[in-house]
Amino acid sequence: LQNRLDTESGYSTRGQLTLVITGRDNFKNFIKDNYLKNRRIVRKDGFLGTAYSDYASTFSGKILDWNRKGDELTLIVGDDLAVDAKKKLPVENTAKTQYLDYRNANPVDIMLDLMQTRLGISSSLIDTAQFNSEKETWLAGWKFDRVLTKPEETNKYLNELQIETNSFIVHDGEKITFKHFGPAVPGQTVEEWNDAGHILSGSF
Repeated sequence: LQNRLDTESGYSTRGQLTLVITGRDNFKNFIKDNYLKNRRIVRKDGFLGTAYSDYASTFSGKILDWNRKGDELTLIVGDDLAVDAKKKLPVENTAKTQYLDYRNANPVDIMLDLMQTRLGISSSLIDTAQFNSEKETWLAGWKFDRVLTKPEETNKYLNELQIETNSFIVHDGEKITFKHFGPAVPGQTVEEWNDAGHILSGSF
């Protein structure tokens, strides 16, 4: 399970999870008469509990690919941007007059519009509070002026916005979130790691 810089696809980071289910009886009903691709997966972690709610959700995404070999089923799960941000925007029409008007628009508002309105990613999967908090703290006075006319992968636009604003769109395991590359604001507690208490030999 990792969020990593995908240098081949661009600037954006994508969360990805690979899992293997062993034993034919454990997955035969799961794949029988069902399409696996694009189905939602939620990973739950914790100690043995008495109810489903005893476990914490640590990753949410869609199945990007799957493979079955004998008694093993391998699933590759990616976060929502890994799936949806490959779609091209604006959607081309027959007259080729398509456009998205982002004149005099805040870059964070553009990001949210691309993800929520244009790609249709549910608001429940986006940490909008964090997007708006970073906007108000660091990017409140920013305005971009651009009209998009040529259909391109949404990743390209999101990557450009991240570069221009010195910020990062990442998946925290549960939601798509946002962080501007800036110092801690006054009063904010910064997590501290040290050799004595955290970075111990053989602990990773």
